[in-house]
Amino acid sequence: MQTEGGWINISEAARLYGKDRKWVYDQIKQYELGTKKVGNRRLVQLVELIKQENQFLHQPIDELKADQAERQARETQWESERARLQSIIERQTYALPKPQSEGVFSRFIQWVQSL
Repeated sequence: MQTEGGWINISEAARLYGKDRKWVYDQIKQYELGTKKVGNRRLVQLVELIKQENQFLHQPIDELKADQAERQARETQWESERARLQSIIERQTYALPKPQSEGVFSRFIQWVQSL
């Protein structure tokens, strides 16, 4: 790959990315990358092309990080709500009257056994 002070021709840039020349021209137009003409060759600044590609790759990573932070915040809220509900259940359980040891059923069993 030949570079002239960080500039690379369109064909080599396409080959570097495994794309065609049209893709490189689309990138230049879409992201307003700097180009220059030397003789009959159009050159693109390799650093700008790499920066753009790097930014393109980081965008989904940043979105994933934001989703992960949001998910963790929801999990924290759910854990807090679960703990609150568990506390209510425990308080209600202790507030219930104790079962009588001499209930109807146990008296029935004793009566049957005494026969």
